[in-house]
Amino acid sequence: MKFTTKQIEELATNTVKDSILTTDLLDQFIDENSTEPSWDGFVYIYKDSKKRKQDFVGRVAVQVKGTLKNKVERDKISFSVDVVDLKSFRSDGGVMYFVVYITPDKTQRCIYYNALVPVKIDDYLNRCEKNQKEKSIEFLPFPLDNTKKVEIFLECCKHCKKQKSFRPDQTIDMFSQDQMIELMKSSNGRPELRFSIVNCHEKKNPIKALLKNDVYFYAKRGTAEIPFWIGNTKLSKKIKLC
Repeated sequence: MKFTTKQIEELATNTVKDSILTTDLLDQFIDENSTEPSWDGFVYIYKDSKKRKQDFVGRVAVQVKGTLKNKVERDKISFSVDVVDLKSFRSDGGVMYFVVYITPDKTQRCIYYNALVPVKIDDYLNRCEKNQKEKSIEFLPFPLDNTKKVEIFLECCKHCKKQKSFRPDQTIDMFSQDQMIELMKSSNGRPELRFSIVNCHEKKNPIKALLKNDVYFYAKRGTAEIPFWIGNTKLSKKIKLC
């Protein structure tokens, strides 16, 4: 059976909606027939499962794409995103981008995600050639664990809020881990580097949670905090945390 583009997008969107609906602290407002140019809706985040107005934490814009694949389960995937969409996401303050792999017989579906916060989008755009129409970016499997799902959205929401007001030329260039270590050493052990992590799942081991996730640092420059990102490379245990 040959599927139309509309059917594939509806299957993908419903798969993401079902995944969000299984959590206690997330609520989805995603339209499978959205007419928005670059967005499909929002996911709302709450601090209590009752999801009252007073429990509202924030919301994250969402984009969902679907594609047919014979093999849906992979460690990571690459997917081409329109550069014009990346620019729209940047102007709006970030987006949670989902790609859903669907087998031709519809029996298997796998969700992949990339939390496109402003600093990350700036990096992708800076790597584009002039007049480039699409940018291939990496996506990771969206977890089945509901606590991890909430962590991902909380992190995305937090960094989108902090980074939205920064212009691309304000962000510090990408740092390698070795460069960051040297920066810390040059500060006599008191670097003006700040970071935080949402740590719902690894409550007994926050260092493990830190080493498993992308980390966005905020460096003090005068009275302002300027964000920078060390890229997809996770932190290593070379960095002493105290």
